[in-house]
Amino acid sequence: MGEILKNQVENVQIRKNLLATLCFIYRGSLGNMEYLLLNRNKDPNHFLFGYLTPPGGKLELKETPYEGISRELSEETGYNPKDLVKPIFKGIVLFQNWAREFSSGNKLKKDCTCFVYKLKKDFFPEKENNEGTFEWVREDELLKRKIERSDLEIYTWIKQPNHFLGKIFCVGVDSVGAKVRYY
Repeated sequence: MGEILKNQVENVQIRKNLLATLCFIYRGSLGNMEYLLLNRNKDPNHFLFGYLTPPGGKLELKETPYEGISRELSEETGYNPKDLVKPIFKGIVLFQNWAREFSSGNKLKKDCTCFVYKLKKDFFPEKENNEGTFEWVREDELLKRKIERSDLEIYTWIKQPNHFLGKIFCVGVDSVGAKVRYY
């Protein structure tokens, strides 16, 4: 019995999964919201160059999702994690077959599990960092700006009162479909 189990374990292919966080910072109320987005305008070789993205990034080893989003917010926006207003966990998104090509020529293709937060903050300084410049974008302007289609899906999900579990199907860098369930 032990040998059979050992053979099964050895033949299992472990699929590497990237763990990440995103935080949708907003002000205003439903129907009149603005989002703080990073205009990635600094590095023309970055795979998201020219796109507007919410702050976030990969989790570091042994970091919880909350620790990760707090660190990313601090690094990217200057947000103080000791602030009285804390990011609120909204849900989890699985990006299936997520692929990116980096300026180094390296290619990344794996599934990505992303822990999504939102943070209501009426004042946030529009600052610059080494990746780009932050700006407030009105909700009704999102479709007119260069924003990843997958992020547009998530904007609709975070506005719901319940938590969500979502899946975004990707072909290369493009999202081609999505499913969501609210809890």
